[in-house]
Amino acid sequence: MPDDSVEDTVDPEGSQPVDLSEQVPPEVINLPSGSDLTPEAGGRIAAACLTRLVLLAGEAESGKTTLLATIYEKFNEGDFADLVFAGSATLVGWEKRCHLARVASGAEKADTERTLGLQQRLLHLRVRDKSLAEPPQDLLLTDLSGEAFKLIKDSTDECQKLGMLKRADHFVLLVDGRKLAARGARHEAQNNGMALLRSCVDAGMVGSNSFVDVVFSKYDLLAPVDRDTSEFLKHIVDTIKRRFERRLGRLRFHNVAARPKSGTIEYAFGIPDLLRSWTEDSPYFVSRLSLPVQLPLRASMFDSYLRVRFPDFAEIRSWK
Repeated sequence: MPDDSVEDTVDPEGSQPVDLSEQVPPEVINLPSGSDLTPEAGGRIAAACLTRLVLLAGEAESGKTTLLATIYEKFNEGDFADLVFAGSATLVGWEKRCHLARVASGAEKADTERTLGLQQRLLHLRVRDKSLAEPPQDLLLTDLSGEAFKLIKDSTDECQKLGMLKRADHFVLLVDGRKLAARGARHEAQNNGMALLRSCVDAGMVGSNSFVDVVFSKYDLLAPVDRDTSEFLKHIVDTIKRRFERRLGRLRFHNVAARPKSGTIEYAFGIPDLLRSWTEDSPYFVSRLSLPVQLPLRASMFDSYLRVRFPDFAEIRSWK
């Protein structure tokens, strides 16, 4: 009697039976979910290609998520900052942050989803110079809550728990322009921003190997800048330079209006220069910072990606 456990069929030629039980199933291809990345998933991207980590810091509603969403929206329109979109493993994550700003969401005014919780989340973006003369550049950008930075500001111990700080190529501190525009709140905005930066520096998480961008967000609420506000902004710049510039690898200041409410300032004002600096500059490639450092025994993939990609490069810092 025939063995009923074996399922036979006929091949395309119709001449020979085919035993389906012996066929090897095709290899399963795991596609990215498109959601935010964990540090471990981000480490796998960093191990595969040259990657810059950009950490956005600031109080709740200072404009961190809005800045990220605006970058993504501009690439939806075409090239931006002389760069073209070359892919992302977190398209769903980007879309979630932009949803509330779209007419389809039914919101009465443009907004972005508030980032909640203390989890370390990363967005991935791959861009390339629109001339195509340079290879693609991968960016991993953090979207942490203002609550997390409140803890970091008040405690160096909490600051040291955020290992991504020490690994970051760019530390971007947002100072809320809405508060700077209000005389009763501007000193609070200044003090909170400097306290956050001081905590990161004192904890050894931001230092001589760090590129720091101080961003005055929502700049459209400050413009046109009157004399009193102009002098206050200069005071902030001078104070931060005096207290921190010698302790940092680089310190720069930017005026940004991601989604200006005023028609006098263009959409995504100030972001192109900021984005270009993230893609072009990294403290890892400044020769004066190339000091031999031994990797820890339990170094993550994120720690070791530079050694994998550039074996002759000695300077690698621990994220864990």
